[in-house]
Amino acid sequence: MLKEKLDHAEHNREVCLHLSSSKKYPDWTITTAFYAMIYYCEAILFPLTEDGVEYKNLSIYSHKQNLALHPARMRAVQKHLKSFIPEYVSLADACRTARYSDYKAYSHLDSLEFIKRMEKFRRKALSE
Repeated sequence: MLKEKLDHAEHNREVCLHLSSSKKYPDWTITTAFYAMIYYCEAILFPLTEDGVEYKNLSIYSHKQNLALHPARMRAVQKHLKSFIPEYVSLADACRTARYSDYKAYSHLDSLEFIKRMEKFRRKALSE
């Protein structure tokens, strides 16, 4: 499972960097950075033991916590990756804005900052 999550994260990262190189689509650069980040996040977190219970993956964790996938992942980050919370929250918020509210809200330079946040998760995932 770990390899599948890392492969998916790397795929999304490659798309993100490709989009970034055009400097034309900061909204999609941010969105793909977010999706790369969430797969790196899952690679870091799972399997997860919490309160003596082992969760093999996010789907099982979210079901047992009675949460949808995004809130369950956020809960796991808050509990187990505390030093990553600012990057996670800012990239999630930017993705939500770019996808649903205002696709012109961010510049190419903004998107480069969000790529840096995604890269923090990548470094952690690849060091595990």
